[in-house]
Amino acid sequence: MRDCAILEAPGEGLTDLLAALLRRKNPGGVTLLGPAALVSSVSPDLLLLSPKANASALGTRLRCRCLLTPEACGAVEAEFVVSYGLSEHSSVTLSSIGGDTLLLTLQRELPTLDGGSLERQDIPLCAEASVPPLLMLAAAASLLVLGLRPETLA
Repeated sequence: MRDCAILEAPGEGLTDLLAALLRRKNPGGVTLLGPAALVSSVSPDLLLLSPKANASALGTRLRCRCLLTPEACGAVEAEFVVSYGLSEHSSVTLSSIGGDTLLLTLQRELPTLDGGSLERQDIPLCAEASVPPLLMLAAAASLLVLGLRPETLA
């Protein structure tokens, strides 16, 4: 069983997107924790920070096994950190955005919560018209860290 907590700005929609993808991809064994879990002593397996999240605003130091973040975040202690975004420095990025397809690129080896890792590769994603590409990237990267195989994301 894996716990995933999401910290996002109001109205961003990342929690709803990830919940829908988890239902659709049916990985089983993943529990999404609500925001209240973050201010308690819970230490989730995965903490996903949305592009507009502000972890330091919680006023407490967060802990998790893996932090998936769009930028450096000093307010979180993690065993390992995975960055996502549209930068050449991000571990997970989008190398192509066009039409109904996004191309997610692992720019370096990606650790997974089951102790494995994914090698550098490109992974096609189906774009959803109502979902900003950066949110889709964050959700897809979460699924990979949680242990879903890349071929299940297409």
